[in-house]
Amino acid sequence: MKSTSTLIFGLLILGSAIHGANWCTHMFCKDCTYAIGTSTEHKSCLDCARGVYTAVSDGSAVGFECKESKTIPNCKGDFKNKDSLVITCKECEEGYYSNTEGTACVAVATKIENCIEYSSLGTKCSTCKEGYYRGPEGTACVKNPELANCTSFSLSAGVVVCSTCDKDYIRNVAGTTCTKVTTPIANCERYSSSDTPTTPLCSSCKHDFLRADATGTSCVSEPKGCSTLTEVVCKCRDSYYAVDYLGPAAGNKCQYFSRILSFFSVITVALMSIWSH
Repeated sequence: MKSTSTLIFGLLILGSAIHGANWCTHMFCKDCTYAIGTSTEHKSCLDCARGVYTAVSDGSAVGFECKESKTIPNCKGDFKNKDSLVITCKECEEGYYSNTEGTACVAVATKIENCIEYSSLGTKCSTCKEGYYRGPEGTACVKNPELANCTSFSLSAGVVVCSTCDKDYIRNVAGTTCTKVTTPIANCERYSSSDTPTTPLCSSCKHDFLRADATGTSCVSEPKGCSTLTEVVCKCRDSYYAVDYLGPAAGNKCQYFSRILSFFSVITVALMSIWSH
């Protein structure tokens, strides 16, 4: 049976898998680089997905990480990238809106029913709750009409149209119908709008896949999470973040954003470390 000291060692490994001389923290950093310290090789973040870009030191080397911060009241999380001069808010709490500079979250004076995100002036709705669409000029949130296999609606030239169809359905160009795909593209998540649904094109592929070309005729495997198929130094694409527990030999990789997958991946590292000692 493993000793208590071995268990403690494993938990320490778990902690170092999340923090330590590696500042490309999962779910915070999206562009990671390697740097050589005086006694150890470590990773440093070049571009934040969220958090505040901050210089940190572990005693042997200095790098940059994206630290979680909540200094702006009623903000879901502060943001500051390497080129930013000030800390700003990307998203305010419900019932608040960001000022023009993004440095403060201001309470909405007159709330719009079923609105969850407001414009920078706080007088118009920019995002309505699920099941509602923005009315004219964002002054109201209107309940979605009935249209089979349509996920979300919007206004186009004053007319309510379908903006997104359900998975495996194609929206016609006018936004009035959603048609089932008869010849699906392998590993395609969403299809481009088309009036010829028998020859579909993919607008976005499933995670771990990218479109093979600009038109979306197929989806090809790209499990590293890079934003293009030809990157030498991988910069994570949308919904991917640099992982902080892969060694230099594994290459610069990203991981799909999933709290469940993230939790089990880190736990696996800890358990493997416990078992090996």
